[in-house]
Amino acid sequence: MNLREAICVITTLISLCAATAMAQSGGTFTDRGNKFSIALSKDWRASHYTDAVGRKRTEFVHGDRGRGLLRISKETPGKRTLDQVIDRELEGLRAYHGKYLLSGRDSFEGEALRGIRVSFHYIERGHQATAAYYYLEDVNSVWVLRFTARVGSLDAYRNATDEIARSFRPK
Repeated sequence: MNLREAICVITTLISLCAATAMAQSGGTFTDRGNKFSIALSKDWRASHYTDAVGRKRTEFVHGDRGRGLLRISKETPGKRTLDQVIDRELEGLRAYHGKYLLSGRDSFEGEALRGIRVSFHYIERGHQATAAYYYLEDVNSVWVLRFTARVGSLDAYRNATDEIARSFRPK
């Protein structure tokens, strides 16, 4: 393969990757492996990666990771209440981040699930950051939607994060 052919192949691959990323922006995203769907606003896109253990993961990015990052997980609380699940995670945050400033803990109503929205400010790698975690109760589990961003970003589009969280549906 000569240099010209290599450049054509690389250009084609870059174009395909860009088209795939654009197709995943906005609209409804369905994760068949983790069994959920979520409606993303136009500025959010799905980003796929493989974690350190080799598991395929999806996170959602608003522009760049500093402007907004959403990670979704499912937990089995056992006999713990939703409040106990949240308190345990907040204690873990205190151990991981040190100090954080809790700015809200409110009831939240989604279209399919209801739960609690917790928001707080913290320091991440020397930078001020903010987070909004939505804990949504399912039959025998709790889905956690973790939005994080630089300070000021999440506050500017709270309606969008609420709408995304409201659209969340387990499959």
